[in-house]
Amino acid sequence: MKDRKTKHNNYSIELQLNDSILPNVDKAVHLEKQRSKTDKETIENTVSNKITKAIRTAYSLMSAGFHGNNGLDPSTCIHILKTYIIPTLIYGLEIIVTDETNMEKLLKFHKRMIKQIISVTQNTSDVVPYIISGLIPIVGQIHLRTLTYVYNIFLLPETSTEKQLSRRQLYLKSVQSNSWFNIVKKIFWKYNLPDIYLQLETPYKKMQLKQLIYQEVFKYWKDQMTTLVKLYKHLGYLNLESYNPGKQHPLIFIPTQSARDTYRILVSGSYIFQANRSRFNQNQKVAKCLLCGEDDEDMKLFLLNCTILESTRHATTQDIEIKLYKTCKLKLAQINTTYIGLLISTNTLKGTSNAGISLQRAFVQPA
Repeated sequence: MKDRKTKHNNYSIELQLNDSILPNVDKAVHLEKQRSKTDKETIENTVSNKITKAIRTAYSLMSAGFHGNNGLDPSTCIHILKTYIIPTLIYGLEIIVTDETNMEKLLKFHKRMIKQIISVTQNTSDVVPYIISGLIPIVGQIHLRTLTYVYNIFLLPETSTEKQLSRRQLYLKSVQSNSWFNIVKKIFWKYNLPDIYLQLETPYKKMQLKQLIYQEVFKYWKDQMTTLVKLYKHLGYLNLESYNPGKQHPLIFIPTQSARDTYRILVSGSYIFQANRSRFNQNQKVAKCLLCGEDDEDMKLFLLNCTILESTRHATTQDIEIKLYKTCKLKLAQINTTYIGLLISTNTLKGTSNAGISLQRAFVQPA
């Protein structure tokens, strides 16, 4: 709960222990929370300490291969991030009412670390790291812990102090109150979960509600990411059909010789083509492809039409043609060029037996 604003008098009192003067401190750590004179300072100090601990945890894992240069593959690094670093970052935050400013600090740190793992630039759209890694924003992960924590309180016997306190707070506090239980009530509304008062009196079985909580939270953030992607034109080649929160995108499993591979750079819109470069360079008016010199270099030319790269893309296009004909008895000319570019850029069909089935959803007239 938030502390009420009260006037603090600065008294200077000297205490001695064994002829030594005890220092006067304005903050102290208690239960992973750095208590200060005001609630604002307490939250700021706690969040800063959490980020510092998460950074130290990441550095301690570098010897195990948690780094980009000759380190572990991105899929394994994401798993390490979920197992060791994120729990350190958000431990204890489920019982703190974090304001927007400090929550933004956690979000920025979380996004920056994911972008570094999947080797995309920091100016990449924020939805890209979440879609490729399969993670949800840190605020969603804190909400998951908060919902699990409050439900454990609901399962306690009626004689327990925590259960009695929760009933009092939920029934007596108004919507404008700063009570922690009031924040939990808003989280229930946000994810369209069953009525919190009903859960207080007759809670679901533990596994049943846990499954429901994860399902609704993941559904909410999937809808959020899917909606945001539509606002970015350069993310048209990012396959959203394979995006499921909690599961990594197939793009992250493509074996590469370097952590800084072109697959994720292409689909995230971070690759700069000549057509884009010429718009922002007054001295360079030519936007033609530097390889073939036949047309302006954009995503479509780079993936489909550049004659110099024809030998490189031939193996992938041949796989697409074979699996397309076996699955749907259609020719490559009947598929939209945008979707063909998606298949080439992400190498979706390579090494998979049933990937051609997803083509049925994209059959349109030749573009």
